Amino acid sequence: MSRSIEQVCVGDTLPPVGVCVIVAGGVAKIKEDGIWYTGMEEPVFERPLEWSPKWWAKIPLDNEV
Repeated sequence: MSRSIEQVCVGDTLPPVGVCVIVAGGVAKIKEDGIWYTGMEEPVFERPLEWSPKWWAKIPLDNEV
């Protein structure tokens, strides 16, 4: 069984500051400085993304099918 996630256009709504979300290429979050940071490398969320995401999605927090 598959699950779909809702993609949100960054032109419409940005995720809350400091919340980890799914973006094309992995996971990221926006910090207080308004810059997107990657969560795919160590140290986590310390490297700014090299692109601007066009969409984001909430990370599902449950394990239901």
